[in-house]
Amino acid sequence: MPEFTVAGFRLRPQHGVLIALGGIAVLLHLAGWQDALAYQRDLLEQGEFWRLWTGNLVHVDTVHLLLNLGGLFVVGLFCGRRPSVAGLIVALLVLMPVVSLGLYLKDPRVGWYMGLSGVLHGLLILFLARDLQFHPRLDGVLLVVLFAKLAWEWRYGSLTGKALFDFPVVTSAHVYGALGGALLALWFEIADLLRGKEASQATTGKDPDAS
Repeated sequence: MPEFTVAGFRLRPQHGVLIALGGIAVLLHLAGWQDALAYQRDLLEQGEFWRLWTGNLVHVDTVHLLLNLGGLFVVGLFCGRRPSVAGLIVALLVLMPVVSLGLYLKDPRVGWYMGLSGVLHGLLILFLARDLQFHPRLDGVLLVVLFAKLAWEWRYGSLTGKALFDFPVVTSAHVYGALGGALLALWFEIADLLRGKEASQATTGKDPDAS
């Protein structure tokens, strides 16, 4: 798929997926579908399983939405060729229920949740980990900083939530998203290794079962 350069920034097809994600979040907010789509523990238990995904796409208010869109823009700065467009879509479809199921299984006191922040942490971990071999110093430092932030939030709570929002920030969602992103990065790396091994075997004609 083609790539474009805008003001010195290279736009990849993967950025189109992120733009579509932000667009969906904006449309759902304008439509006022928060009540119908938010993660709500009691409604999940009544069988409304779509909330495992859609709760990540709706936002409490406009400030919340704009901050997450800003976070999506930052994540897009680290979006490279890996994973592929299809891989990124799969990653999103996995990260959303990972965040929600993490809340359901580990945080029973959280009755409701909205927002992209958990998914954004997962995407950032995924992009940095997949790019680590090409920019080890920068990506390595950013990963350390990000994990330090997550550790702080896990222990002490949000760094800015009380100043910006009139509702509690569910920082554990960031942790679950980050764990999901790390596992996805590992899964993609293993898949790459297996594909590389298969390609090598096809080129050499070597029987993989031969001694």
